[in-house]
Amino acid sequence: MLVPPQKFIKACGIVQEAFREIDDNSPPPILVLKWQNLVQKRLSSAGSNYKIQISSFEPVRAPDEAQIKGYLLRRNNDAEIFYAENESYCKQRFISAKELAHLLIDGQEAFTKKPSSLMSKLIISGTPMAFIKKDEDQSMEDFESEMLAMMVATEMLVPWKYRNHFDGLCDKGQSPLEIAQVFKVPENVVKNMLTPMYRQFSVIANSVADKQF
Repeated sequence: MLVPPQKFIKACGIVQEAFREIDDNSPPPILVLKWQNLVQKRLSSAGSNYKIQISSFEPVRAPDEAQIKGYLLRRNNDAEIFYAENESYCKQRFISAKELAHLLIDGQEAFTKKPSSLMSKLIISGTPMAFIKKDEDQSMEDFESEMLAMMVATEMLVPWKYRNHFDGLCDKGQSPLEIAQVFKVPENVVKNMLTPMYRQFSVIANSVADKQF
């Protein structure tokens, strides 16, 4: 299940506009630090500098798909992002980007307050986003917020500007793992991007956003 189209179009527009601020024509991978600095800048107000700290935590033992891979603690003037210390560098980057996505696109209170297992379903189990189901104790509002944040994290680390490069690697016969190594994202994120539903949804949303923003 994906999110309502208008929400994704708006989010893609925000990402495109934001990426123009940090784009220095460097080749991929896109540094998470650039996104961290940009979100800090956007959330800072006159006389108040918003600070975001990103660090690791030791996850609680649980079946892979049930593990919490990251979470966000948000306060008025600062936020803390945590990623599971036992995950690979590429997964830690994606987890961090997903939490930054909440800060970039959500309103002050419009974010998930209870961590979920959706991230594990995507990056560990490899379930395509279109088939991820909400946790039993998760509200539909929180489910959509988490799904949208994972989609936005994908667009942040594989920006629309570089989609031709991404497609070119596919055309050359490079595997999802090889493409993932170029963009430094989890292999299962690339596999999800290659599914017909996400691919079409992303192209339409970004194309519309490109004209609106």
